Amino acid sequence: ALQRMSDVRNLRCDLGQLLRVCEKAVETTALDFDGAVAEEVAKSSRSVPGLKNQMNVARDIVLYGFGRIGRLLARELIRKTGSGNKMRLRGIVVRPPKAGADLEKRSQLLLRDSVHGQFNCKCELDHDKNAMIINGNYIQLIYAKSPDSIDYTSYGINDALVVDNTGIWRDRAGLGLHLKSKGASCVLLT
Repeated sequence: ALQRMSDVRNLRCDLGQLLRVCEKAVETTALDFDGAVAEEVAKSSRSVPGLKNQMNVARDIVLYGFGRIGRLLARELIRKTGSGNKMRLRGIVVRPPKAGADLEKRSQLLLRDSVHGQFNCKCELDHDKNAMIINGNYIQLIYAKSPDSIDYTSYGINDALVVDNTGIWRDRAGLGLHLKSKGASCVLLT
């Protein structure tokens, strides 16, 4: 029944509920699986506002801050890439380094965590562009002192969801600074 539906790319439904609908169709000998499945899928999909528009385009994600929470989020976003997930980690914003090899330091912090252990992945560093390529994900390391001073579009990042995990800005005015940056469209506080 699902295969006969015209567009299943944007499908959102509870499989357990769908199974109950199919079992009920068998019990009542209605055997109209196509109709029952289509009705349940339509009902479930209506509960997700703007689903058609949101699910066709991958969303750029920028982590503002790279402490423990930022690194755990980075690991999860990298793990989920390619599995149908429409979110892709495109950038990490940190304070400018005082001196030394900051790119190596940041990559080592991501790869080895004293609590969560080793992150098994393939990691390459692009020193010329100050970026990490982790499991094929190109992640730009961006230096900034303030959330409103960044032009994400200059890094090819557009319509980004910025996840602030610094703990510095916690109110509407502070988090609103992120939205003043070119290329950022919304902000999420951890």
